[in-house]
Amino acid sequence: MELSHNDASKKVLINFRIPIHMKQSFDAVCHHQGVTKTSVLATLLKDWIRDNAAKSRREIQDYRNATIEIGNSIESREKFFGYDQN
Repeated sequence: MELSHNDASKKVLINFRIPIHMKQSFDAVCHHQGVTKTSVLATLLKDWIRDNAAKSRREIQDYRNATIEIGNSIESREKFFGYDQN
């Protein structure tokens, strides 16, 4: 999926809940390393998407292929048993 420069530069606010101790630890580590929480979370999200997108695409394609095979099998059986309505 290609994004234009304008699309890539647009940003959106997201909110989610995490345990207080996790937030405090995250704040402390980010501050100590001199990085923003936004940059860390954006990197984690980007890496997770990269690692999981291909798997998801394969699973979707496998599901579609299985659905087609089931449909073909049903059609073959209908023709064999004389249920073909065409």
